[in-house]
Amino acid sequence: MPAVLAPSDLPADPDAVRAIALEQNRLARALWEQLESLKHRVVQPDRAHAGAGSERLPGQAERLAAPLGLPPPPAAPKVKRARHDRKIQRS
Repeated sequence: MPAVLAPSDLPADPDAVRAIALEQNRLARALWEQLESLKHRVVQPDRAHAGAGSERLPGQAERLAAPLGLPPPPAAPKVKRARHDRKIQRS
């Protein structure tokens, strides 16, 4: 498990802080996608195996379909890129 950063652990350079924030955002997004994939893997086999006539526990379908209450992942920040104009070559 990665160590938790304290404010005193952050570098003074804003670009370095930005890089850390972008990496944390990338990790959060990857974990969110992994969670969604795992939820799908758990629900799909259960639905395929448990047909309409199979035995079920009361409330089982509702528990599997209910959202977990996790907040959505943060949106990827827009990074301002430098504009490069093409040089027109005339012959």
